[in-house]
Amino acid sequence: MDLSVQAIHDIVHPTAVFSEARRIGLHPARHPSTEGAALVLENELQHSHHPHGSGGSTDDAEDSNVGGSSGRVPEPDRRVEPGTTRAQRGPESELGPHQEQDGDKDKNQSREQAAALWMQSELNPKNRIDSLDVPRNPMWRVDGCTGLGTQFYMIPLFLDPAPPLRVDVFIPEQAEQSPHTRSLLGLATAFHTKDAARVSNLGISKYIIRALHIWAESFADFPVMYKSLPFGSRIIFHNLPLDLRDIRIQVAHTYQLERHLFSLSSLASLWSISDPQNSPFFPDRVDLFSLEVIEQIHDSTSIVRYNGDLLIFKAITSYTKYIYHELYNLLSLTPHPNIISKPRHLVTKKCRFGSKTAIVGFTLEFHPPGTMRDIIPVRRLNGHLTAADQHRWATQITSALIHIHKTGGPFYPDLRLDNVVLTDGGNAVMVDFEQRGVWCEFGPPEINAVEHVRLLATDDDDSSSSSSYSDVSTNGSDEDLGREAAGGDNTQASLGDEFFKPEKYVDLLQQLLPEYEALLRREEYTDAGLQAGSYNIAWLALTPREREAAEVYMLGRVLYCIYEGVAAPNRAAVWQSYRWESDLEFPERARAPQRISELVDKCTRGRRANLTSRLRRVGDRITLVDQHGRPVGTVGGSEVEPDKIQEEATAFWRAEVEHAVEFLQERLAAMKDGAWNENHFERPSLKEVLAELQDISQDTVM
Repeated sequence: MDLSVQAIHDIVHPTAVFSEARRIGLHPARHPSTEGAALVLENELQHSHHPHGSGGSTDDAEDSNVGGSSGRVPEPDRRVEPGTTRAQRGPESELGPHQEQDGDKDKNQSREQAAALWMQSELNPKNRIDSLDVPRNPMWRVDGCTGLGTQFYMIPLFLDPAPPLRVDVFIPEQAEQSPHTRSLLGLATAFHTKDAARVSNLGISKYIIRALHIWAESFADFPVMYKSLPFGSRIIFHNLPLDLRDIRIQVAHTYQLERHLFSLSSLASLWSISDPQNSPFFPDRVDLFSLEVIEQIHDSTSIVRYNGDLLIFKAITSYTKYIYHELYNLLSLTPHPNIISKPRHLVTKKCRFGSKTAIVGFTLEFHPPGTMRDIIPVRRLNGHLTAADQHRWATQITSALIHIHKTGGPFYPDLRLDNVVLTDGGNAVMVDFEQRGVWCEFGPPEINAVEHVRLLATDDDDSSSSSSYSDVSTNGSDEDLGREAAGGDNTQASLGDEFFKPEKYVDLLQQLLPEYEALLRREEYTDAGLQAGSYNIAWLALTPREREAAEVYMLGRVLYCIYEGVAAPNRAAVWQSYRWESDLEFPERARAPQRISELVDKCTRGRRANLTSRLRRVGDRITLVDQHGRPVGTVGGSEVEPDKIQEEATAFWRAEVEHAVEFLQERLAAMKDGAWNENHFERPSLKEVLAELQDISQDTVM
């Protein structure tokens, strides 16, 4: 089965229980939106001969359209599409004067078959891109991608220095493309690949660089236009034609994002801080254009240079409530050596909308070694992963979590090796305090139970609407796709029972967290999230003691990765590949000491089998897994029918949703009677985990 954004919804997402079995890739494509920008203008081609396009606008955005690089209106495409019959093609599209004669039907049929094969052949010039070579002096560089292969980080090389304006390229979802185009551009690989080292070598990256190079040269002064764009504007590729002259590119100006940004005074007012210009609570302010982008390493994270120093620039280009929420958390945290230090600067930019000077992000200390996700597997493979390092990191992370609890800090719902960096001295430092949470493959079962209900309670049952995917595809991270994707087809009737009743899930979610709607309703920062302490519905629905138990579960999975020497607890996750993939599937054991494995088992009590126990990504495709954990239908064998994969996913999610509802109803009833054990799964406390780690470390040294 092909990988696509629709696969996330139909296969690795709880709403798969409401999706008809279908072949991924044939579902009508849902194109990334621009938060209010008019993406598809009917008169695009009519005005494509103008160097700057005619543009279209709405209240939310202003769009610039350029169709093609040569300044011409493309001629009508009379080329024959693969798979068309002669009757469909008409006489003008035939390869020659094949006038049928009596008795020549077989001969003509053979010719038609040959013509059809030729139309699909890679030897046919129609099916080839003129070149995927990067221009000798390219104007752009690709630093990675996200959005499941639909959003690419583009660094403008034509500016020196280049400010971190965060103008990314968005392409159509790969299910919209032909198999030939997907293969030629490596779109299936881009779906699960994020890092620059691998993404930059894909055909789609080279294609984007060439297309942007040609497109930008059609402007009179493109650098000036680029620098005038609102922060986080988007360059939209509406199509991916093999002939670059037929491409349709559009700039979406994110004025809606500007409206959601806060000035210093507005933020201080919301936080009840007087005299913000002189308040010690706020760090110094620096202008965005005083920063030079060095590398975009994540959707929300860049390495920048300021006054000769390398720093991290943290900013997001949608759902601004998360960046201000993280800023407040970081400014409020009591310092700890294993928690990222307070922000160095507030980064501001003068907005064209309202003429305000808005805070677009902040800078943090930069730790060059990088994340433990990338460091640990490399050290293990090179024989440099020592027990001393493992014990030190494990105790440092646990100590940091205890410190957060002790000082009244926020809960930490995103504990993964991705969010732990190493200092030059080899010490662990926790980062990322947005509190968005993680994919269910990483999450504790009690959190997943609430999250499943939330997703189903907020499911968009209007199958004609693509708004959910539009919102998600530009949300800024693949994790958002897993949490926020709630759109899709309502197939209650096809299930043949009463399983799908949205009001059932809405009622249950309201009992768990009555204020959930106020937290979900808007993208911008409001006092609702400030008062609640987070925007994370699933974690807010738990009591403080339950949250600690959930953190212990995630800590157990991190300990597993540290001591097994792997980047992640799952092998070949569908939505993301790592540069060094794990050779284990949690809770398989291979290298961790016995006492550590026993501690991990205690921390992860209550765990449930993940979808990867039934489905797995093999290369660029999704396939089934047999009872021994071996992929079925891999390269060299017969491929599993997509319907079979859909049926397996639907069965899995149905069982998970039923379990979630049963668990949460049991919890509510027990809490009402005062009989609920907040440590339902009898996991150790964070302090008990730390004591056990310290004891194991001492035994190892002795």
